[in-house]
This record gives sequence, structure tokens and C-alpha cells, in this order.
Amino acid sequence: DQSMAAMLPAGSVSALVYANRFVSVVLTLLAGAVSTAVTPYFSRMIAVQDWAGCRRTLRTWVRLTAMVSAPIAIALVVGSRLLIRITFQHGAFGPGDTAVVAPVLMMYAIQIPFFVSSRVFYRFLLAMLRTDLIFYCGTINLILDIVLNLILMRWFGIAGIALATSLWTVSTFLFLWYWTAKLLPKAATEAAA
Repeated sequence: DQSMAAMLPAGSVSALVYANRFVSVVLTLLAGAVSTAVTPYFSRMIAVQDWAGCRRTLRTWVRLTAMVSAPIAIALVVGSRLLIRITFQHGAFGPGDTAVVAPVLMMYAIQIPFFVSSRVFYRFLLAMLRTDLIFYCGTINLILDIVLNLILMRWFGIAGIALATSLWTVSTFLFLWYWTAKLLPKAATEAAA
């Protein structure tokens, strides 16, 4: 993202970094907490082939993470200009810089509920020892990121790169959800046989 932002007008890489600071803190705290909390449960349930328990845990944690992270994302989208102004608009960082960074923060914030909720599926797949799926997801994301960056930065400038990140995060969520849903019935059928 930063390499592609360097192709845009001066200050674009800085705008990307400033906006990402807020989102990365939220993602690190929420996703880290979720990952730490669900991993032992999934490992234990998978070891004893408690697929109903896995389904319950998945549903509970995805709902919980969505309920916590969606309001945070909305707050960052709605309050991005104010937050950037209060936090950074001092000295050399002026109103013009706020006008550039705030839309980037808005676009980055869209990913928060999808990223945090996808960590639940991610941890389930890891506990299922399906690291191949994680690899495929990462490969798809890399390709999507490059293609979406090239397309969206033409339309939205630096905010397009942030939007591309949010869109491939939605793709990650959908990919991990799909494979989790597909593997659960298969695992339950194999256990019954």
C-alpha cells in the first residue's frame, strides 16, 4: 500500500500512515483479544469432535465481535475529521492535512468489524490444521489488494488505497466464513462415520 501511495501526490504515504494508526490500534486490541480467547476453546472442542460446541462458539464470538467492533467503526467513520483535527492538527499539520487524512481514516475504518470477526473463523481453521486455506486466502488478498489499489486510487486518490484494504478484508471475512461453514458439516459427518 505504501509503495503504491508513493505514486500519488506528495504526502500520500504520510496520510496513509496517520490514518492507519487509529485503525491498527483498534484491530490489534480487539483481534488480539478475540484470538487469544477463542483458540483454546476451538482446540479443545476439535480434539473431542464437539462440532455443535464449535458452531455455538463461532456464532457467539462472531456476534460478540460484530457488536463491539461495528460501533467503533461507525464512530471512527463519523468522527474521523474531528479525531484527526484534535489529535494531529498542531504546528505543521494543518486543516489541509486533516482534509486529506480524514477520508483515509473513514475508508480504513470500514474494515474493523470484518477483520475482527474474521479472526474467529481464522482461529477455527488454524485449530482444524487447515493452514493451506489461510495461505490461499493470503494469496487472494495480495492479488486483490494490488488490483483494487490500482483501480480505486485512480478514483479516490489515497483514500482509494484505504478502501481497497477494507474491501479485501471483507473478502477475507467471506472466504474464511465459507470454508468454516463448509468444513463444519464435513467434520461432523466424518466423526459420525
